[in-house]
Amino acid sequence: MDFLHIVSNHIVTTLSKLGVWYNIIVSIVGVVSIIVLFLTYQMKSRDKILFVYIFAALSWMTYFLLQGDLTSAFMNIIGIIRSLIFMQREKHKWAKSIFWLFFFISIMLVCTIFTFSTWKDLFPLIGNIIGTISFFVLNEKILRVLNVATYLFWIGNSISKLYYLALVSDSLALVSLIISLIRYRKKKQAQNIEIPEKTKENSKSHSN
Repeated sequence: MDFLHIVSNHIVTTLSKLGVWYNIIVSIVGVVSIIVLFLTYQMKSRDKILFVYIFAALSWMTYFLLQGDLTSAFMNIIGIIRSLIFMQREKHKWAKSIFWLFFFISIMLVCTIFTFSTWKDLFPLIGNIIGTISFFVLNEKILRVLNVATYLFWIGNSISKLYYLALVSDSLALVSLIISLIRYRKKKQAQNIEIPEKTKENSKSHSN
C-alpha cells in the first residue's frame, strides 16, 4: 500500500514539473472524457452503451492517473474489463454467469484496500459496485436507473477531491441519464398505445 502511494506521489511530482502544460494536459483529457461520457447514455442499446463506456473509462483512467488518484483510476480499469465481459452476455453462455458479478465486486474491494488513502476513496468504490450491478442486468431501464445512483457517488468523489472537470462530467452524465430515461419512458408509452390500437384494428377486420 505504501509503495502504491509512493508511486502516486511520484506521478504527480514528476508531471508537475511540466508547469502550466501539466494543467493543460489534464484539462484536455478531462474535456474529452466529458464529451465521451455524455454520449454514452444517449446510445439506444445496452451493447452500444457498454462499447462507448469503454472509451469514457479509458479517458477517465488517464485523467485520474495524471492526478495521482490510483483508486479512481483502478476503478475505471476494472470498468473497462467488466464492460468487455458483459458485452458478451447476450452472445455467450459463459458471460451470463453470476460469477462475473461477484468477481468484479471482489476485485474492486481488493484494489480499494491496496490503494486506499482516504475515506473519500469509498465514493468510487460504491459507485463502481452499483455500476457493476447495473451493467450485469440485461434490462436497459434498470441499467439507466442504477447508473443514476452510480453517478451520484462519482459526483461525491469529484466534490470531495476537488475534481472540477470530473464534477462537470458527472453532472452532465447524470443529466444525460435522466434525459435518456425520459426518452425511454416516452418510447415505451408510445409502444403501449400502438399495441391496443393494432388489436382493435385486427378485431374489427375479423368481425367483418
